[in-house]
Amino acid sequence: MLKQASKKPSNEGVVWIQADAASLPFPSESFDHVICANSFHYFPAPLKALREAYRVVRPGASLVLVDWCDDYLSCKLCKIWLRLTDPAFCRTYSFAQCKSLLEDSGFALVRGDRFRAGWIWGMMRFVCRRPA
Repeated sequence: MLKQASKKPSNEGVVWIQADAASLPFPSESFDHVICANSFHYFPAPLKALREAYRVVRPGASLVLVDWCDDYLSCKLCKIWLRLTDPAFCRTYSFAQCKSLLEDSGFALVRGDRFRAGWIWGMMRFVCRRPA
């Protein structure tokens, strides 16, 4: 994914870094925003990854997390298929489970919702803040 992203013409001034989400190579409180989009289901240690995101955002800064939502039948079926075919897949979460993980990591929920992306993908979106 990083190789593909680095080919885009709008990358001037962007540095692409591959790292473990549970052990980020950045100083504490160094970002204004962290975005996790459509990858949370691949994290083997989700709470540890969220605590790392918390560590690297400044007080008052935000985390946006968007991922598949296990509250939808289509995602439950996809989860079964991926367990059989994709060794990198870990798990999907319900809205309530993900909300709990975010709160357990220290983030304050600003808003959260579920939505559909096309006819198959049931998604959830959270906007959180690190308390100031």
